[in-house]
Amino acid sequence: MKSPYVCISGVGSPKQEKPIARKFEESGLAELNRVVALGVEITPETFISRKENQYGRHWYPVCDDLPKVLKPNGDGARKIKPILQLNFGEFDFKHEDLHREMGFCLGALAKCSRWHPEGVQINNYPLHHKDPEIILKIARVARADTIIIQCCEEVTQECNPKKLAVRIGKLADKQLIDYVIFGSSDGRVPLNTEALLPFIDAAYEEAGDKIGVGLAGDLSAQTVSQVRPALKRYPSLSFNAEARLHKNGNSDKRLDLPKVGRFLFAIAHEIEMAV
Repeated sequence: MKSPYVCISGVGSPKQEKPIARKFEESGLAELNRVVALGVEITPETFISRKENQYGRHWYPVCDDLPKVLKPNGDGARKIKPILQLNFGEFDFKHEDLHREMGFCLGALAKCSRWHPEGVQINNYPLHHKDPEIILKIARVARADTIIIQCCEEVTQECNPKKLAVRIGKLADKQLIDYVIFGSSDGRVPLNTEALLPFIDAAYEEAGDKIGVGLAGDLSAQTVSQVRPALKRYPSLSFNAEARLHKNGNSDKRLDLPKVGRFLFAIAHEIEMAV
């Protein structure tokens, strides 16, 4: 089983790294066998078209900002795990050659080489359609130590738990994925743990000895109790939090560090109660 983690997504500045790492240490999550991951979000719009999206460059860095989002990992002693989170957006994965998707993946990884992403997360991975394994293979060849796929609401609505778990298991057997995350952390869909539990059960049964499993969806210090039913059953769950940890101003949507700190302490409490 992969080591569980807690990911804070939407990092937009190297100044955020040290305070988050400090709050992680203070929360006691390390003693609970968790690592902290920092997720850097990009889309085809922000990377290929080099346009700022509705959330702003402090949440979704524009192409040329990517090398500066996190500090270089020169000595290899970094206490956090940097994750590049690819939102394929307009790409539908349904055409034959997947040249655009491959170019997006490789180009983004190359642009971030200064701080060396230790993992790649593919958001909205279309497990409910034909699996575009070539994207996962490219990410692995491009030295992504960890590959995460996110199954959003559309996937879980179109696939039954067993069918989805079988597809996840096949990718795990080929060593193309390391984690699967159920739910979406972008704030559009609240976390429904009860609805996702059958998928989590099936994923653990099919591939729990090979991959890690996680939850995402509207998580904050105020909503973290929603994970309790799943966490009691599976204390090794990972978690991804994003939308509720950002400021909600019209022009300033960067990470709200006090909210991040409160969330880390709250999730540590939930994990401690479960183990």
